[in-house]
Amino acid sequence: MRKLLILFLFFVGLHLHAQDWDFRYNYHFNDSTRIQKLNWHIGFKAGINLSKISTFQSTIINEIYDHTTYKTKTPLRTGVSIGIFGHWKSNYNNWGTAYAIQPEFVYTQQGSLFSYEDTNKFTYNMKMRYNYISICSAIKLYIWDGLHLSLIPQLELVTNPNAIIYSSNFNEVNEEIQNVDQQIQSNLREVLKAENHFSLGLGIGYEYNFGNGCSIITELRHQRGVMDMIETLSNTFYMEENPNDRSRFFQFTIGIAFPL
Repeated sequence: MRKLLILFLFFVGLHLHAQDWDFRYNYHFNDSTRIQKLNWHIGFKAGINLSKISTFQSTIINEIYDHTTYKTKTPLRTGVSIGIFGHWKSNYNNWGTAYAIQPEFVYTQQGSLFSYEDTNKFTYNMKMRYNYISICSAIKLYIWDGLHLSLIPQLELVTNPNAIIYSSNFNEVNEEIQNVDQQIQSNLREVLKAENHFSLGLGIGYEYNFGNGCSIITELRHQRGVMDMIETLSNTFYMEENPNDRSRFFQFTIGIAFPL
């Protein structure tokens, strides 16, 4: 948590310094008719996420098991994102570039899928369906017209840390024993806990102005977690804490912004 706070405060300070530098530069070096004014907007955005948890196999399957006796897959989870944002954008300078700062408050569905099959044809599937409140302040550089690049430091606050769904073909092989999947699912939810974490992303997008100061903003982002996102509690199932359980996701959104 201390590392999380330090990183978050660092990027907040970076934003404030960028705003202060721009104001002082224009105040001292431009005349009053050329001082850049920030354009204030508020908007709504929605889109889809494709996410996964890197190295999750190392968490769920201990190294003591022979890896030649099984195979696994970690497909992407498809989710949605929806939220609100503010948008402060400078006028374009003499080099044809501008900058913007875009704080956001967004609900996102992240997580991962995981499937297992061994040489005895035993299979199981896990779905980590974590939901987050994502708080970020994207730094944008407009390089040509509405085309822009973004740096996105993001705080991820999990709302459902126990959201694991487990299913297997165990009952197809052992019909006498019932409710095994439910018990394993309960155990997994007690041992594996999603945590709040921090991610850093890069993005590219385009802003189209359609009149009266309104605009449509499309963006593609790639976020990567820089902290462990799953805590593995003490257990008797040979599952160990893995500091590399980190989120990775692509996000495509369309937003609309209105002037204030």
